[in-house]
Amino acid sequence: MAKNLSIYIDDATEEKMEKYEEINWSRVCREAIWSYLEKRMGEEGEFLKDIKSALVPIADSSDQKKKALKEDEIARFKKAWGEPDRVYDTPYEKPHILLRKNVRIKLQNEEFFLKILNKSEEESNLEYCKFKEQDWPEGIRLVAKTLSQRGLRLYQRDFLKDDYGNYLQDKNRYDHEKGRGCFATNGKDTLFIGYVQTGRR
Repeated sequence: MAKNLSIYIDDATEEKMEKYEEINWSRVCREAIWSYLEKRMGEEGEFLKDIKSALVPIADSSDQKKKALKEDEIARFKKAWGEPDRVYDTPYEKPHILLRKNVRIKLQNEEFFLKILNKSEEESNLEYCKFKEQDWPEGIRLVAKTLSQRGLRLYQRDFLKDDYGNYLQDKNRYDHEKGRGCFATNGKDTLFIGYVQTGRR
């Protein structure tokens, strides 16, 4: 609700103001009041300043820990898969960094692009996504078998795929390609091996 405010000024000030008839003095007063309020609202008492200064080293320590986790994760990923193609910060989820790498594999007349991500599926979810060898063509079976022999766990998951090639997990979407993805995980990283179309919906 708007409020009218009376302001007292002396005669000398009034004479000076009258020289500038084009100026909206009500607006000048409003802006001056807002400027003062913003200054006051931005002030901090001694107790709040003390709390903030105490929290600074804690924040710095947290940043250092995140940085160390990122560096360790990059070193681990490089040792296993080589230099990542893409690196993304994930501030709210350990290890605070997301790494991706695409690897081209050629088998006779087929080409596969393994997509490696430093993120693993929850163990409880894998029980419902067991790998079924009969669902896959020979090339994908061969790659999957090779990974399995080296200790990676295989699993598969149904997907929807839109007209732009993006994979969707929303089973309520319609008019999209239905398909199945084949994956492998070592508990820390996930490899996307291949995809087969199973229909449309």
